[in-house]
Amino acid sequence: MRLNPRPLFFRSYFLLLCLLAALTNCHSVRGQSGNDALFTAAIGRTDKPVKIDGLLDDEGWMGRPKITRFRQQFPFDTSLAVDQTEVMMAYDDDFLYIAATLYQKKFVVNSLRRDFPWGGSDIFIVLIDPFRDKLNGFYFSVTPYGVQKEALLSNGTDRNADWDQTWFTEATRYED
Repeated sequence: MRLNPRPLFFRSYFLLLCLLAALTNCHSVRGQSGNDALFTAAIGRTDKPVKIDGLLDDEGWMGRPKITRFRQQFPFDTSLAVDQTEVMMAYDDDFLYIAATLYQKKFVVNSLRRDFPWGGSDIFIVLIDPFRDKLNGFYFSVTPYGVQKEALLSNGTDRNADWDQTWFTEATRYED
């Protein structure tokens, strides 16, 4: 595999198994209180096939609303992120689908090994909090090269990376 050292952005797809049950009765994902009440993410059912190929050109993604205007955490958590991201979500009878386009001029990937060490790599992360307690849930991340890491989250700070789940990703990097 030839690695491209200077792509400007990548697209990544997530297929998450076992989590659909928490979302099948929802048409949006909402925070419950405080600052979370300001943010809503639309998710809709798809009857069209969604191909996991690193592209967003199949019918399953057509017309999906995009989540945009992400904010940075550091150095100021009130500013829009310098390098923006677009996210779309859908589900069917079997899967939850998440697609992201990340516009980033340079990125760092320290390992091509699954369940790579924490920190040091640029990643796209999906955290799922099915109990809405902000303490327990599921962590899924992928690098621009499609390397996966997942973990169980508990008590707000504990990560169990020994947990392995079956999920599918494909990442595509572009020069432009």
